[in-house]
Amino acid sequence: VFNSATISTTGVISPGLMAQSVGGGGGFAGSMNAPIISLGANGPVSTNSGNVVVQNSGDITTVGRGSGALIVQSVAGGGGFLSSKLLSEMFMGSLYTTNSTSGSVSLTNSGNLFTQGSGSIALLAQSIGGGGGVNAYAEIDDDNANPVVGSDRLYLSGKQALNSGAEDITVVNTGEQIITQGDGAPAMLVQSVGGGGGWTALADAQASNLRLGSSGGSNGYGGDISFSNSADIATFGTYSQAIRVQTVGGGGGAV
Repeated sequence: VFNSATISTTGVISPGLMAQSVGGGGGFAGSMNAPIISLGANGPVSTNSGNVVVQNSGDITTVGRGSGALIVQSVAGGGGFLSSKLLSEMFMGSLYTTNSTSGSVSLTNSGNLFTQGSGSIALLAQSIGGGGGVNAYAEIDDDNANPVVGSDRLYLSGKQALNSGAEDITVVNTGEQIITQGDGAPAMLVQSVGGGGGWTALADAQASNLRLGSSGGSNGYGGDISFSNSADIATFGTYSQAIRVQTVGGGGGAV
């Protein structure tokens, strides 16, 4: 994907530029109000994803909840990008898949990135093996919550996902500025996660039980990451990190 145009979006769940390779079903699901959400494949199938290359030189501005500026994903095992206003249970990861190895990701950006809204990340690059991806924003619905004390309600991992490794990521950012305004809106997040998972922005997550890490499975390795940035970064919001770079084996990611 090559872009040099200026991009501007206004409205909830309205990303600026998104490039995906998703194996096992999924892709993009906009604003949802489903109490139970599963983002991942289920069953003994091969669900590998391919490589993704993005070069962007245009400025990108988004205004609205869950509206990332620049999102690049290779997700194996099913998944991609979603946002749900309210949820009581969420599963991000593949179940019982035989092969769910993600491809490599290469992202080069020289444009300026601006976002305004909760869960509106500026730059996200992911290689996720074992299913998962992004939940851009969700509020925890305690009215429909599982009443069992200590029960897991939010999963950021795979279960019995075989051969669920993640490949390498290269990110080079030479833009002048990255600015985010909103809670749970990091400026730059780069993740190579094997075993299922990714990133989710959750409101009131402290009221629920979150499981990070795969259950069973095999070969859930994270890949190598090469990261370079020269932009000035400013974030205005709670849980809005400037830069987070992760390679994770065994499932998980960031909340």
